[in-house]
Amino acid sequence: MDGAVSTYPPPLANMNPNYMVMVSGNDELGNSINIIASAPEEFSLDVNSDWTPLLGGLVDKIIGEMGPKFQLAADTMKMMGTPLQNTFMTQQTWNSTSPLELKIPLKLNQVYDARQEVTIPTLQLLSLCLPSTLDTGASAIDAILPLLAPGPSLALGSICNISVSIGRVLKFTNVIVTGVSAVFTTLPTAQGDFIACDIDLSIRTSRIVTKKALLDMFAGVMPTPQRAAGIPTPASRASYGVGDIARNLAGGIAGEIGSLLGF
Repeated sequence: MDGAVSTYPPPLANMNPNYMVMVSGNDELGNSINIIASAPEEFSLDVNSDWTPLLGGLVDKIIGEMGPKFQLAADTMKMMGTPLQNTFMTQQTWNSTSPLELKIPLKLNQVYDARQEVTIPTLQLLSLCLPSTLDTGASAIDAILPLLAPGPSLALGSICNISVSIGRVLKFTNVIVTGVSAVFTTLPTAQGDFIACDIDLSIRTSRIVTKKALLDMFAGVMPTPQRAAGIPTPASRASYGVGDIARNLAGGIAGEIGSLLGF
């Protein structure tokens, strides 16, 4: 299946490269992946960040350690609508951010060769979600050997590296293919090949994407961001020690407690 190419009218020779989607690279076994389709009118990018309260549940834990009398007093205050909580305790702190996800529909249609343009590319895309075996030639041995995960691996010498690019605008490298939905819209030919297939492709970055990495993905269209005057650089923020953070945090907590008690 090496060198498979899929096209969608008009033929690729006449297509603007800005409107091509390319899926290329090697899978975990070293098989070459090279698929080309026309870019859809729309696709989606999704990312989420997870935040939690700075002192969420801390007061309840402290009261629980102080004994039943304090617990009863705290529960009574809750029933009266005055829990031992203030706005500072609900300050949100960042935990993590999800990898960036891309969902993109693709259309594979026969122009010259149904097998090379539709059947093989569809099977290649589906295979990117499937694990592999070492294929020793002995089924009994293969059955007890560990599977090889599809996609990037932390293993030394990993050769899997799948890239997805949309025209000259956006390029994902070393991605994980999380979903492939293939709908064959016509019956196969007499040779058993399909002449059209609609595919929903879902991919995810293998790591959290930073602001710089996002700009690198859009390097062909994004200008260099300008830093506002007076904003510290990441390097200067990195020199801000743990002791500085602890002192500022302790000062903030002390001030909030003082306000809560009326000092």
